[in-house]
Amino acid sequence: MQLSSMRELDEILEECMVTVVLFVTAGFPQKVQFSYYVESVLDEIADPRTNVRVVDVGKFSSLVRRYAITQTPTIIVFKFKEEVKRYTVKPWRKKIIEVIRSHLEPFDLSFLRNLAGRWN
Repeated sequence: MQLSSMRELDEILEECMVTVVLFVTAGFPQKVQFSYYVESVLDEIADPRTNVRVVDVGKFSSLVRRYAITQTPTIIVFKFKEEVKRYTVKPWRKKIIEVIRSHLEPFDLSFLRNLAGRWN
């Protein structure tokens, strides 16, 4: 999903446990392929606590400075607002999935016990 504003990115980084941000230039020939690749990785993980955004570095130069983007494409994995991994080349699918899963905390399903007690 294409980033529409800096505020949107700040909100997503705060709300989502893991966010994958792809920084690309408008003229990058494989922009669509990289975007699809990152989205398909998150589809495979299928966790609602993850999100993806694509940032056009030409439109958001302040984000380029904030995250010290020196080349494109760059993929950054965030856990909440903290950068946990950076790739400047397309990572192996297995590797990026491992990184994302390692930063997803287990679901806390203890609240289900309380609900089950109310239903009985």
